[in-house]
Amino acid sequence: MLTGRRFVTIALVIGLCALAVTGCHRRSSKGSTTINKSDIFTTDEFPGAPVQAGNVADDQRAMSVSGSDVIPGSVRCVANGDRGTMIATYQVTGGRLYAHYYDGSGWTPPRALSALDCILTSASANTEVAFINTENSSSGFASDRNGDALIFWLASDAASSVTGDDANTNLWCTYFDVSHCEDIAANYGFQEFASRVSSLEDSGVASVGADEKVDTYGLISDGLCGEARWGFSPGLSGGGYADYRWGNETTDSIIVFWRQDQDNDPAAGYQQDLYMATARFDLTAAIDSEIPLTPGVNSRLAVAGFGASDGGTSSEETTVDTAFITYNNVLFYRITSTAVAGSGAAGVENQAQFTPLYGSLLANADINVQEVAFNLSTGTPSSPVTLQAIVPDSTSGNTFQCNGTFHQHSGFFGSWQVERNSTYGSDEGLAVLVNYSVQLVNDPDLTFGALTADGRLRLTEINEGTGAIVAGMDIDGEDPDITDPVQPSEFSTRISRNGDYIWAVWDERVDSSPTGVSPDDHTGLWVSCYVTTRIAEDGTFPIPPALGTMVSTAVSVETSITGGAAVNQWRFQEALGYICGVQSDPDNMSVVFQHSDTSGDTVWVTKLTANLVTPTASSFATAPLEGFEDGDLFGYGPVYVPPAFSFIATDSGEGGNVFTTYRKDTDFLVGPVDVRQFAEKTGVGGGQVEIDSSTTDRQVRSVVGDVQNIVTTPRGDEIGTFDVVSLDDDDRRANPAHFVHVLFFENRFNEVDGLPFALRTRMFNAEDTSITLGETFTPNAGTLFADPFQLDLPAIAPGSGTLDATALRGTALDGDTVGLFFTEGSRIYYQEANPGGNGNDEVVWLNNEGVSNPLLVDDDNDEEVQTIELFTTRSCTCQTLSGATIFWTKAFGSGSGGGFSQRLQVRVRE
Repeated sequence: MLTGRRFVTIALVIGLCALAVTGCHRRSSKGSTTINKSDIFTTDEFPGAPVQAGNVADDQRAMSVSGSDVIPGSVRCVANGDRGTMIATYQVTGGRLYAHYYDGSGWTPPRALSALDCILTSASANTEVAFINTENSSSGFASDRNGDALIFWLASDAASSVTGDDANTNLWCTYFDVSHCEDIAANYGFQEFASRVSSLEDSGVASVGADEKVDTYGLISDGLCGEARWGFSPGLSGGGYADYRWGNETTDSIIVFWRQDQDNDPAAGYQQDLYMATARFDLTAAIDSEIPLTPGVNSRLAVAGFGASDGGTSSEETTVDTAFITYNNVLFYRITSTAVAGSGAAGVENQAQFTPLYGSLLANADINVQEVAFNLSTGTPSSPVTLQAIVPDSTSGNTFQCNGTFHQHSGFFGSWQVERNSTYGSDEGLAVLVNYSVQLVNDPDLTFGALTADGRLRLTEINEGTGAIVAGMDIDGEDPDITDPVQPSEFSTRISRNGDYIWAVWDERVDSSPTGVSPDDHTGLWVSCYVTTRIAEDGTFPIPPALGTMVSTAVSVETSITGGAAVNQWRFQEALGYICGVQSDPDNMSVVFQHSDTSGDTVWVTKLTANLVTPTASSFATAPLEGFEDGDLFGYGPVYVPPAFSFIATDSGEGGNVFTTYRKDTDFLVGPVDVRQFAEKTGVGGGQVEIDSSTTDRQVRSVVGDVQNIVTTPRGDEIGTFDVVSLDDDDRRANPAHFVHVLFFENRFNEVDGLPFALRTRMFNAEDTSITLGETFTPNAGTLFADPFQLDLPAIAPGSGTLDATALRGTALDGDTVGLFFTEGSRIYYQEANPGGNGNDEVVWLNNEGVSNPLLVDDDNDEEVQTIELFTTRSCTCQTLSGATIFWTKAFGSGSGGGFSQRLQVRVRE
């Protein structure tokens, strides 16, 4: 029986079907489209195993166990590079953790993570996985474990009435043996009782607080692909976050580090000692591969206190932060230290505190970034090395602050993006490890703002094997007349697709007058290029030339812009990156930025040109891209009119120029808001064109925080070389954009239909430079104008539920093929673009006689999707479409005791 929303929806569907010439009829060929099961739009050709193949729980109705709700936000999934294998974990009501292994074609049934002496219901959801990739290891013991994995998780141990030790959060490790992944008698390969990793306890000391508690942990291994970030945030499920990719070959060991506290003063009210500890898993250990690996001895990691105590009852003088970066065998961390003693009374022991960069510090306090390099063959760490320009001294009158490296750098127009853009090294083919950080060198009077106490952006070259600093320098300009600090959340870097250079871009004050502070001074956009030293063809690591010859002088790219306002929003062009990046000119990349003053808002584009011949003298060219009335863009100015209209740019396909798309109110301050979607291109075939439906009764969605989306496909995935002596330039260095898909939301029928917005798209052909810009789009946006292609359901009106409105959930690539997952009507759908050799007049997305024909992802039963838990793809590869995975929950009958449980389901694209 159809009632409520379902009845209204299906009635509207029937009505719309009558209006559509090509929609809503059954087709016997591949990809048939029907409306059945109430308002479910379904097709039968999703390229992957059916949902039922992932319903591996006891009742085969879902992936997760029956009778328990999956806790929203608890799902984690780690892919093992491009090998096609994954491990997924999640938490259910009651606190228990479960895990599954995916072998490339199917999932194991759920296995509970368990341990002895463990309060299993206290587990936190921030599990992390380290796969053992030892196929090419010279050690037979290591190679026998190839494909196995270590699963790390947090849970409390049990209190001991014998020792008086309280229950504390500890780190545990469950070993996974891939050779038993199909054997129920062997628990499908999952170790039945995990090994306890953290074992540093206050034996026999009655705790007066949350002593020995582990709160943050991460991994150190060459199995990581590039930079990895680890941290702690109480607002997140389980408290922890991690941003890492796994899939490289692992050599001799995997090391886990963690931060924990310790009650080193057996008296109430005293501060805890916060420090790092490590344990090593020796992959080469002479142990039969049928026996799970266990962690080695816990070691407290030494830090440089610069006069502050790191041991005994005064070890609170050094405190380790909750944010970390690892790069293969190197661990970066922040530490605060002070040697000012407390009174010794309970509760007034001295403990150094972290403050925001440029915030007030205690006298004699230092905050600095340090790093330690581990020998993966032995597990031995180097001595701690500080990245500070001047060695701090916690006993003297200097104070230092260091930050920036650990920030999730700011995106463009108020959005935040997690980006791997502080640290680069051997995974990008660099002969040295390169790190960028922001630091306040010295503020002895504790008054930030003095001309001699400005924050600097520092580049440090590090020997990746030993951790020793090779060279370092401040790369930002320092003006003696004004206060011009670099903001830690407003700098970012990008490496070229060939790894030849890295551009750093940041906000910093511009002195527009030569005599000091002036009304024309403003926050400007500054840039500097670093030319990298590459690993030689024979695998050796050359010694880099003098750092000063490899770094271009910092310049402000908009020095001609005055008026007392600021460059307050900016971003690099999209689709940059090592190997997988898109650059039509290998020596160019661009930045778009907004400058606002009382005369209006302007978006500019700066083309950055690297000079690989040293000493380098890289250059830039800045030009206005688009003008807006004052306040039309989110930012500074006397008028702020929400919502924000954001710009996004990518490679245009030729000459290192850019293709951009943006939203604009075409009649700002005149009548009702009329937001339209535009595209603009610089260089050959440049121009501007409206790419939405171009009718007065529709407008583009303009919700604050609604980030626009583009998907750029490259023309290849090989890199080339440039010979700085002969100046021979390999043709493979250039990798232009091929197609750019612009995804945007627009009124479904008209501005007053009251329905959620429709998802529409046009595809820009970056190879086509011979005709006007509108003619390069599919559907055509030029003389032969056609409406943009609607990607979502062609004839269904979504309801008002949480997941009813159309929402993007993820995209993935394989060459020119683009896969897109979206939700609508509390269902999950998949669309796919295959441009191939199609001309510009052909629809490239799945369609039925020109009408969108998306494929149903979740199963076509009456239960609606409750939550979208996770979308993930393979890692360490440019080809992410195969293996793209989405997890969601539905409410199913528990099968015991009545009621419904919110249970997990999954589907993987083959």
